[in-house]
Amino acid sequence: MNLQQLVGKHIKYICNNDYTTNSDSHCAHFVSHVLGFKFGYTCDKQVRNPSVKPGASIKAQEVFSKCLKVGHWSDRPSGVIRYLAFATTATRVNLTNKIMPNIREKHVGIFYQGHIYHYDNKLNMVLQVSPDKFGRHYGSKTNVFYGTIHPSFQKTQPLILKKSTATGTSN
Repeated sequence: MNLQQLVGKHIKYICNNDYTTNSDSHCAHFVSHVLGFKFGYTCDKQVRNPSVKPGASIKAQEVFSKCLKVGHWSDRPSGVIRYLAFATTATRVNLTNKIMPNIREKHVGIFYQGHIYHYDNKLNMVLQVSPDKFGRHYGSKTNVFYGTIHPSFQKTQPLILKKSTATGTSN
């Protein structure tokens, strides 16, 4: 997986369904296209176009609920190469039942090789940040959780960026 190639890219270069509204949150949308998550509410349903390709999940709380295991970031197991990282201001996250409240202040990214790759909804692009910076996403009230990815949800095909990115256009 080459997440580095996605840094600086707008969601329009990642989503083949043209669900690219800048005022919407695309963090789970980005993660789901990269990892091939196609459960729950997806981007093809959001655009309501019958000619679209199969969509990717777009709700962070649905991604959280599909993780094999979740917990506080500080308790993440060693030896796992890739995690999902969740940031939220919610204090009522239910780790036992894998329930994250559907509130506005929730965010998700992919932890891989020491960095977290996430879609920044203010800058409208993919960023690579340190876990410490991700942990300050909502300031001092940020709670960070990890999620391990069940093997059946891992994408087997590499993500193919839209053709326009090959020309050097990045966002």
